[in-house]
Amino acid sequence: EGVSGEGITAVGQHCPQLRHFKATACPSVTNDSLLAVAKGCRLLTHLRIGDCKRLSDEGLEVVAQYCPELCELAIFGCEGVTPQGLLAIAQGCNRLTHLDVSCCHQVTDKALHALATHCAGLTQFSARDCSKVTDNGLISLAKCASRLTSLDVSWCTVGDAGVMALAKGCPKLESLDLCGCDDVTDDGLLELAMHCTNLVHLNLFACEVTDRGLVKVAEQCRRLTHLDLGACEEVTDVGVKALAQSCLQLKHLDISECASVSNKALFAIAQHTVRLSYLNISKCQLITDDGLKAVALHCPELYQLLLTDCKWVTLDSIRVIAEHCLSLFHLSVTGCPHLSQEHLQTLPAALLSRVEVLGAALTQP
Repeated sequence: EGVSGEGITAVGQHCPQLRHFKATACPSVTNDSLLAVAKGCRLLTHLRIGDCKRLSDEGLEVVAQYCPELCELAIFGCEGVTPQGLLAIAQGCNRLTHLDVSCCHQVTDKALHALATHCAGLTQFSARDCSKVTDNGLISLAKCASRLTSLDVSWCTVGDAGVMALAKGCPKLESLDLCGCDDVTDDGLLELAMHCTNLVHLNLFACEVTDRGLVKVAEQCRRLTHLDLGACEEVTDVGVKALAQSCLQLKHLDISECASVSNKALFAIAQHTVRLSYLNISKCQLITDDGLKAVALHCPELYQLLLTDCKWVTLDSIRVIAEHCLSLFHLSVTGCPHLSQEHLQTLPAALLSRVEVLGAALTQP
């Protein structure tokens, strides 16, 4: 915040060879100061100016005019940006490979259509929390952006039609974030699993998927390392067991708020996903100490464990975790009625010194 508009203008005037420029959350980044940078630094390839609230389409238009070599652009949180500015970028910077317009709430399908038409080399794109982006935008993107490897459309208004189009048009996808897209069901997931077998990172938080879709993911997407199924209320032990048995590289698994998941799922996780480092089983009310002990004994690389509102977890399993999970750094036990501050204080001092323990109940059970 200490950088002035004059300072940014000076960069444009005196650094003609500049290729990377980053000024996130900087109030001095305005359309005028960006004009100086764009005109003076025409070799720019990377521009990161997210959360610059005084930036609008006018600034993007000058970037498009003077910086044709641009390949990476991040303008997340720039709420003054509209499809008009992104159309200019798409036309003037058609070498773009990475674009982040997250939380640019005026972005619509029209912008995605422009990007698909002019930026066929796009490999990474994020439109997180752009609620005006719908299936139509994804269908446009899928038709032309076949090189996409990473896509984040979390909290957008997309469903099965968009996911099916992506599956067929973007088979190179390795990372897909559909968090909060509650119109996505097994129909879209089945198509995704069939065509995008290189998926490594998949976020389905709060999607309407069931074991049927997950079993297909398990069969087809064996490279998965990160999977988020939080708040997928129809997921049961069947789906989680299939994933554990097939996706042996899983390191990050979120099955929080999956009310039908029990110890059976944890036994499968313990048996097969020994490289697990992050596990979130918050609000899984069927899980007890037995399941947690199995995980502790077989997943020594566990780094983060979230047990919020797991009402049957007691100090017995926490002691086993303390003894065997020597990499553990973060443990959340908020809302666990059998784990009070007094209970946790009886754990080995070595554990308490290296592990961040959050949310112990303040009263005895």
